[in-house]
Amino acid sequence: MNNAKRPELATPVVFAPSDEALQDLRNSDSVWAKADLLDTQLEALINVRDPRRLADAEERAKRIAQLRSTPSCSRWVYYPWSGQLVHILGPELYEELRLARNRHKITAQEQRTLTSITVGIVGLSVGNAIATTLALEGVGGHLKLADHDHLDTSNINRLRAPIHEVGRNKAVLAARQISEFAPYLQISPIVEGLTDENLDAFFQDLDVVIDECDDFRIKYRIREEARRRKIP
Repeated sequence: MNNAKRPELATPVVFAPSDEALQDLRNSDSVWAKADLLDTQLEALINVRDPRRLADAEERAKRIAQLRSTPSCSRWVYYPWSGQLVHILGPELYEELRLARNRHKITAQEQRTLTSITVGIVGLSVGNAIATTLALEGVGGHLKLADHDHLDTSNINRLRAPIHEVGRNKAVLAARQISEFAPYLQISPIVEGLTDENLDAFFQDLDVVIDECDDFRIKYRIREEARRRKIP
């Protein structure tokens, strides 16, 4: 089936460990592969929090047990487009670990500010690299990704994507790629691209807009609207 005709699922499903729906999913044939990373991530988080890396094994085990006992410790994340089910740290702990190496490069307050903003990106060929890099660095708590176009083989000179994704909407493709490493990030793919009808909704709550589209009229509208709203 052509990718353009497939369901454009772009959001992973997050379950608490006690969620009954998780048990139903695990008993279904919708899970093709499973990875339990919780123990590895708990160890890594303890290392990040204490630069001495807690040589005392008993103390390490005690701290890990304390973390594990909290209701927010872990979540299971299911990716319906790939059938992957992954057990990882809960949202706050996961982001603490994932962004730990930003420490001393920026302050904790700067990181909180960056992760709270909403970023709009129009055009997800070159824009794919921008969106991915921002998400990797923890810039943006909400990404709005707008592109009506679908991946073509000739796009792969500037867009990192597997060949089996040819035909996939570019906004959906970017959303999936980002959610693979940032499953708790809010991502809104806009598969119709930026239009006169959705322009106002797209700009709602934006802190910054990035233009990488190739439609001259839309490029003009983006700048006109950004100036009117005083959005960089």
